[in-house]
Formats: sequence, structure tokens, C-alpha cells
Amino acid sequence: MRIETIPVSPWTANCYLMAADQGTGCLVVDPGVKGSEVVSAALCRLGWIPEAIACTHGHLDHSGDAATLAAVWGTPVYCAAADQEMLSKPSAGLGTRLVPLIRQLIGEDRLSVPGDLRDHGPFQIPCGLRVEPHAAPGHTPGSTLLGVGDGSDSVLLTGDVLFQGTIGRTDLPGGDLRQMRSTLRRIIEIFPDNTVLLPGHGEPTTVGAEKLHNPYLQADFLKD
Repeated sequence: MRIETIPVSPWTANCYLMAADQGTGCLVVDPGVKGSEVVSAALCRLGWIPEAIACTHGHLDHSGDAATLAAVWGTPVYCAAADQEMLSKPSAGLGTRLVPLIRQLIGEDRLSVPGDLRDHGPFQIPCGLRVEPHAAPGHTPGSTLLGVGDGSDSVLLTGDVLFQGTIGRTDLPGGDLRQMRSTLRRIIEIFPDNTVLLPGHGEPTTVGAEKLHNPYLQADFLKD
């Protein structure tokens, strides 16, 4: 499996372009905001053609350009139903306090809804990549871990749930610390230590490394 990481948005979110070992079809995960030209340029450089766009959650810095890219490339957009309102109204996920910043970035607190917007569920795209979503509320109600594989290789995209050495915040609208703790417990229970994690910000890591070094995956934090 081939993976390209493209930094996007003023918050330096990770947009992932993912393709099987052969062919030109690909999956775009978290296209970001104010970065559609950068993502499209990378796709053209690689000679890849998006077959689907998937969002780990609905926050503007990860999903703001989803409708724009989907219209350019004619692809469906996958996002958990609980977060879909954020795709058209960013303040639903960021709060009214950040509306001035939202307007500074995109002009108003409104975005176009993707023409083919779908709820998360297992799916496979023509290039051969299969996507297995895992509900992971806590950062947002619809936060979703995305397991992506091509039959011989796989990774887990964690969005803003789990990073190298830390976790996503739970103080924005829809955030819930108890749900986050439950999500983190499921991650370390379900996924093997060698699972490669691709977070929404920062560097890749593994479940095993985070169990050892991440203070938020220790027993004292995870108990209710």
C-alpha cells in the first residue's frame, strides 16, 4: 500500500492519500481546509485519481474541503452521520466562540454539502482498498477510526482521537471525556500492539508505543 501525507489547513492537519500497490485509484482521508489546491496538485504529481473521500470527523480543519474536492473529482464523501452537520456549518463542531476565525478562513459559517454524502460503513473502492470504520466518540460524537488495507498491509487512521504521546481535546461542542476514555480502552483492547496509527496531526506511531509512553493510555487515566 502506498501512502502520501499532505499537511493541510492552518492547523497543519494530516491529509492522507492512499493507494494500492498497483493502479491509479486512491482514497483521500481528511482533505483539510484551504488546501484543496495542494491536495489536487499532489494527486496530479502522483498520477492518482480519488475514488472516495473519507473524514475521520467533521471538524473544519479535517473536512472543510471535502465538498470542493468531491465536486472536482466526482467522488462520494464518507462521514459519520453524527458529524455531518459540521460539514456545512463548522461552528456546530467548533462553537460560536470560534466563528470569527471560521469567517476569517472561509468567509462565513457555511460550506456546501457534498453532493454524494454517505454515512460511515465498511466499503471497498475499485482500486482494492477496503475501509473498516470503528466508532470512536469523545473528541466529537461522530469521530471514527478508519482501518484501511489492501489485503496484505493495513493501517489505522485515528483522526483527532489518538496522537503520538497525547489525545484529542474533549472541550469542544460534542466532546465527552467519559466517551473518550471508553474509546481509548477499546483501542488498546481490540488492536494489536503492532498496529500502525496514522493520526490527524503529527507523526505516525503504533498501539504498542502509545501503551508504553502515552500518559492517556495508562490505567489511572482510563478508569471512569
